[in-house]
Amino acid sequence: MSESGDSAVNDDLSATEVDGGGSDAPGDDEWYAELKLEGERFNARGLPSESAVEVDYYRDALFEVARQIYLDRHPDKSNAPGGFNEAFDLRLVRVDRGSARTRVRLNRGDRFQSASYDEWFAIYEEAADSFQQLMASVKSDRIVPAGVTPRQRRTFRKIGSTLKADETVTVGSTDGTAVAELDESVRVTLAAIDEVVAPTPEAVSVVGVIVEFDSVAQTFQLRRDIDDGRVRCHFGSYIPGLAKTVRRVMAEDGVTAPDVSVTGLGTPQDDGTISVLADVSEIEIVRPWTEKRLFRKLAAIAALEPDWLGPGSQAVPEDVIRHFEEVVTALSLVDVHVGVAATADGHLALEWKREAVEFLAEIEPADRLYLCVDDRGSGELLDAELDWDAAVITNFAQGDTSYVR
Repeated sequence: MSESGDSAVNDDLSATEVDGGGSDAPGDDEWYAELKLEGERFNARGLPSESAVEVDYYRDALFEVARQIYLDRHPDKSNAPGGFNEAFDLRLVRVDRGSARTRVRLNRGDRFQSASYDEWFAIYEEAADSFQQLMASVKSDRIVPAGVTPRQRRTFRKIGSTLKADETVTVGSTDGTAVAELDESVRVTLAAIDEVVAPTPEAVSVVGVIVEFDSVAQTFQLRRDIDDGRVRCHFGSYIPGLAKTVRRVMAEDGVTAPDVSVTGLGTPQDDGTISVLADVSEIEIVRPWTEKRLFRKLAAIAALEPDWLGPGSQAVPEDVIRHFEEVVTALSLVDVHVGVAATADGHLALEWKREAVEFLAEIEPADRLYLCVDDRGSGELLDAELDWDAAVITNFAQGDTSYVR
């Protein structure tokens, strides 16, 4: 049958029903929304099978709008509740004559009939209007509200993606109002959405370890401390000393380096992390490698179980661990290497050396502190038992031996 013949047959039909018969079709006031597809392919009766996916794309876009409305009204929530997606049940119930005017109805299933779900369905209804207004704004003004999320953007771009150059899709209400007519310029319009919706990069700081530096490209890799993800950092205009700082703090082995805070322009991804920093303006050491080393040692010691060094050996108690945490930062700044070890009797022993003089500080349970100075040159050995005092151990590490005289 020719296209003209199909069109004539179509004109004689009131509608092409897809829900089992026109007698059970809802009234016009129950239609949820409409997509009107226009072009030569749509002149024949029915909807081309390859275009049916447009209804699915439309549903996904509306759901993302509804989801964000819910989250905006429930700031304590990080995701939509269970069943929210399932409850948004759009049914294609009619394809009207002429151009392929697909009408969809929002079905409220039996399990969602209670009043506790009224808010959800009110949001679904609002989502259709919000989406239509958004598309109208984008097409006419190329302005997209700042609140549009990347998740929404991805679904918006799919609508009309199956169309040919001479075809259009109109998204609108059932009263025939043309909210957004998306012809060949739909590609331009949706590209504009992608451009406008993309969040404007802002000044952010990311903490991690610098593990790679490309002096030619003027970029470096930062390994984030929160998840070990990588951030590609780009220098912008020349700032004296930044490249030198990168070389100084970079972990050539991927591990041995301080934690640094890198500040630049970035845009968070869907999960909130930053993957690219542009125009890096500042690199600040936030945790020296020596401090990281002491904390790692402490974590290993805190994990020791009783009998770790044989029968009767004791785990280091919590009060000793807590006291050491009080002085880690100060000890990481002294000009000597501080060794840390657990003892069989549950003490935490700190040892270092200055020329021929060996120092020992033991943090003991019950808020006690033992200090010892062993001068191997003179043979003099001095020690003292004291109450715990963070300032004492800090000063002792810096060379103050007055506590044992």
